[in-house]
Amino acid sequence: MNNTIALDIGRVCVHLNYELCAQKLGFSSTQELLNCHEIWRQNNLLETGKISTADFITQLQNIFPSKTALELREAWQAIIGPQIQGIQKVVASFIDKKLRVVLLSNTSQLHFAHIKKQLSFYQNIHGAVLSYEVGYMKPHSAIYEYFEEKYSRPLLFIDDKEENIHAAQERGWECYQMGNMHELQRICEAV
Repeated sequence: MNNTIALDIGRVCVHLNYELCAQKLGFSSTQELLNCHEIWRQNNLLETGKISTADFITQLQNIFPSKTALELREAWQAIIGPQIQGIQKVVASFIDKKLRVVLLSNTSQLHFAHIKKQLSFYQNIHGAVLSYEVGYMKPHSAIYEYFEEKYSRPLLFIDDKEENIHAAQERGWECYQMGNMHELQRICEAV
């Protein structure tokens, strides 16, 4: 029997706070940050392990020459908000059912270091498949293949993005697209 739950991080385990990041970088709006294509191009390189955190910060310094490396690091880490209320209970319920919880996320080493501090249940996580380590981001099939090779096909995959859910369903995975915590708790009870 498959006993693994694949769990995304952003908007499933932690809130994402683009507004605070935009403010720290000096943007007048979150949309202005989201429209800065060079930042997101560099972030994609970071989240696929093609550049290091130091290289990413250097690229940000080219965009924001008045900001120090520390200010830029703190601004980018500010995207990772607090743990979502109720997720600890869901994870505990999975573990009580003798299920292994494995993180499956598009993230960077910079963000993951901060995420580990935010997740009160991190010590109970069985493992992680992270885009910066694998070299591919969801919904690319290679990250799902890597997960299957390491942990087998999960019993359930929980993610907030429709394209990630669809890619997993194409591989025959059972999925839940994150809606609200009460619904997730109900799904958890049924597993």
